[in-house]
Amino acid sequence: MATNTSEVSAPSVEDAEGIPSQPSDRLEAIEARLANIEQLIDKRLRYDAAKEKAFDVLYEKMRQYESDFQATLKRDLIRSLLLLYDNMVKTESTLADVPEARQRVSDLREELLNALYIQEVEPMGALGEFYDKQKQQAIRVIPADDPAEEGKVEQVVREGFLWAGLVLRPQQVIIRRISAN
Repeated sequence: MATNTSEVSAPSVEDAEGIPSQPSDRLEAIEARLANIEQLIDKRLRYDAAKEKAFDVLYEKMRQYESDFQATLKRDLIRSLLLLYDNMVKTESTLADVPEARQRVSDLREELLNALYIQEVEPMGALGEFYDKQKQQAIRVIPADDPAEEGKVEQVVREGFLWAGLVLRPQQVIIRRISAN
């Protein structure tokens, strides 16, 4: 078989941009550049996806911190309002001689309770005849002679409150206990 010298490719010569002058060499160079660009784009897309995911996690943490901070502020404000409630109860008891003033304080206390209800805060009220350690705090113990009186709540000293069904402040009570001799 004879070799046609016109089919033998001449050495590649590149132009000013580094692209070979021969069509087949040019095609290979363009394909190599496209493959390189494709790799760069793929790398950039992976980087952007990872960065977006990191920002999503960061934003979620920030929302949680903000929510926790607001809940803490709200809880502290509500606890301050409960101290106001306690002072109103004490004031009512000292105003037995002045019915108009006592009624006014009672009305204000009820308005305060209504404002607390809006925030899902409510007094515990009567919890039953016997001590409930989940919702009550025994601040004093009175001796009991009868075993049937063991753990009986003798008196509520300070009202307890629930916030969205959870104990915000336990009810302070005096309870009866059998004395150990």
